[in-house]
Amino acid sequence: LPYVRSLSGDIFPTVAGFLTLLALPYIKRRIRLWDVLGLLLGVLFLVVSPVLWPDNANHIEEQFSHITLTVLPMYLIGICYDHQSIKNSLFWASFAGSGAMFMYQIYQLMLGREMLADGMHQAYMTLPSAMYLIYWAFEKNSFKYWALALISAVFVSSFGTRGPLVILLVFIAIRFFIKFSKTKSGIVQFLVIIGTIIGLSVLLSGNILVDIAEFLSEKLGSWGFSTRVFDYFIEGNFADGSGRDNISSTILEAIKIHPAFGYGLMGDRVIAGNYAHNLFLELWGQS
Repeated sequence: LPYVRSLSGDIFPTVAGFLTLLALPYIKRRIRLWDVLGLLLGVLFLVVSPVLWPDNANHIEEQFSHITLTVLPMYLIGICYDHQSIKNSLFWASFAGSGAMFMYQIYQLMLGREMLADGMHQAYMTLPSAMYLIYWAFEKNSFKYWALALISAVFVSSFGTRGPLVILLVFIAIRFFIKFSKTKSGIVQFLVIIGTIIGLSVLLSGNILVDIAEFLSEKLGSWGFSTRVFDYFIEGNFADGSGRDNISSTILEAIKIHPAFGYGLMGDRVIAGNYAHNLFLELWGQS
């Protein structure tokens, strides 16, 4: 968007920090002295990190506003979080978030910009909304909500990046297990287990998944959306590292040199020239 693109990196942390500031009258009723000291300690650590690890200074300064205005305040949000009181609002916020991103994609297509590349940023921004819509479908168990959840999942896959799609599949499996575990009837549990085994056997034994991927690839491609995820699956390269194997191996070699003490905050950026793309390696490399 004109004039917005150059400011987009600072818009989200600024809005998040401002909303947290507005919530302070409610937060202060729940926050304790130890919570304040912990947050101040986090800020102090962030401030002195460039001195402790001067090679990482540029990367730390680049993420400073995101950490101070978005990441650290999430602790305050966690203290005050009451899902039952705001779950309806979260549903509508998720619906609006997915809808807004969809309208933005339509706007891009109207300008003639086909979504052929990997829209990783957009996919991960849409992912929380899609996850909550799926959660809502499990809770309400209604056809219209399941249809909305399916549409949101397909929409996330249309950005051409595999990580969010894998997260959605794992999330669905976890939600299914939680809902199934609450069923008290032994007969129902038995039937669900048998049905799941049969369903997975049918999907994995033939070409049904490939046929579905080909169908979605053809349809989304004809509309201008990215088909990268489905093309990877059709070609049998869904688990391919896309160049990230070199990043992982570089960080692993660096960890072998200093296994006990890592390379400081944002150290993976200095070691490999990019972030780790792996939470375990990122934490170990920075420890």
